[in-house]
Amino acid sequence: MHAQLTDHNTERLFIRMLTEDDVDTWELFFKDTDVFEYYPSTMQYNENYARDWISKQIQRYQDEGFGLMALIEKDSGILIGQCGLISQQLDGLEEVEIGYHIMKEYRGKGYATEAAQHFKKVAFNQLFLDSVISIIHPENVASQMVASRNGMTKEKSTLWQDMKAFVYRVAQQK
Repeated sequence: MHAQLTDHNTERLFIRMLTEDDVDTWELFFKDTDVFEYYPSTMQYNENYARDWISKQIQRYQDEGFGLMALIEKDSGILIGQCGLISQQLDGLEEVEIGYHIMKEYRGKGYATEAAQHFKKVAFNQLFLDSVISIIHPENVASQMVASRNGMTKEKSTLWQDMKAFVYRVAQQK
């Protein structure tokens, strides 16, 4: 299962593959004190976290043909977050997740929804997946709202990487 990774555009975003040049900007994301509030306890900040995170996405591009990608606000040219497709092990199954992470000052402006809707189309139209999920902490209401606006419904509660999580899913309309 490989997508053809290319640069993409939405109404307000340029979407491109992450590069090592994005590490310093992404470091600012992780230094935000409440970023890890909704992450599994296995994900804890350290001084190499941003570099390791970006390197992992670049490796995903090579191994799987997809991963989180940089979201660049068209008006400013600023990296405002990441969104993309990620292979996840969930309850003994391999699933493809739409993941999204937006810098604090750009949250609440619809960027996560815009990007998530774009990647739902990629999942269905390029990868020909039957469904995609989003794994969301039960207290992360904003991410649950993004999933709902992306046509997803809460399927179940589960334990993922030692974290209680809701699994939202949307199936391809046939």
